[in-house]
Amino acid sequence: MVPPAQRRYLSATVATATAWARRGLLLGGKTLWVVSTSALLVGVPWALAWSEEQQMMEMEREMRMQQSASEVSFFLLLGVFGFWGDGGWGVCGDDGGLMCW
Repeated sequence: MVPPAQRRYLSATVATATAWARRGLLLGGKTLWVVSTSALLVGVPWALAWSEEQQMMEMEREMRMQQSASEVSFFLLLGVFGFWGDGGWGVCGDDGGLMCW
């Protein structure tokens, strides 16, 4: 048998530890709720905006690449048909004024 004084002490110690554990778990749960809902309310819109910004940057990069490719092909076309460089327009013999390159 456990003496009554020791039982009271043991009971009070267990009750105090249980109360502290309960308070800690409640506080931890509330903190976790606040942090997770805040992350959802702030993080999801931010992630969507960031993703949209990345898509816009990728589209702009592709447009610049297409534009530079079309400029390169335009300059190559000018070079092939004699508008650029040493080619130039000219009359080649009796062909009625066709280009010479």
